Amino acid sequence: MDLFPKASSSRGNTDCIHLDLFPEMPCGHNPSNSTDGRCHKPCGALLSCGCVCKGDCDACHQGRVHKICKEPCHKLLICGHTCEFPCKMLCPPCPQKCDTKCSHKQCTSVCGSPCEPCQEPCTWACPHLKCSRPCSEICDRDICEQACSVFLNCGHKCVGVCGELCPPCKICHPDKYTVIFHTEEESSNDAR
Repeated sequence: MDLFPKASSSRGNTDCIHLDLFPEMPCGHNPSNSTDGRCHKPCGALLSCGCVCKGDCDACHQGRVHKICKEPCHKLLICGHTCEFPCKMLCPPCPQKCDTKCSHKQCTSVCGSPCEPCQEPCTWACPHLKCSRPCSEICDRDICEQACSVFLNCGHKCVGVCGELCPPCKICHPDKYTVIFHTEEESSNDAR
């Protein structure tokens, strides 16, 4: 955060949009903004955090130093939640409820804290292969390359691979598939 922006003259920041050059005030602003000898013209400078400064000319020392931003940060955190702490702070760990879940349970921790590992058996399985590790660990099941045995809602057999999401029906939606020309050694029956 830029707390000390460069002043371009001794009369304050000459980039100030309110500079009316009145010699009665040290900043050069119109003295009608003052009731106590201090300039209360709103600063309005764009701070490095992207917020507009809420200070006035006197509080911001004629544009040389700005008031600390107290607006909510609104940066997107790594967890996907939005930071609601003030801009002046570094974003702390997310205090919201964790969104992580598996097929067995929902994490009960706050987002910035580690989740309790699920010790239930992994559910990633197909008729040919099964993972033998707990749910929270990386699966040891290889990718199954067997043909999918599922029949789609249209009644046709899936052309995909076992254990993966079924693609659209090749017969009902031929436009979703690329046509591949086969050599003499291959036949279209070999291609799923």
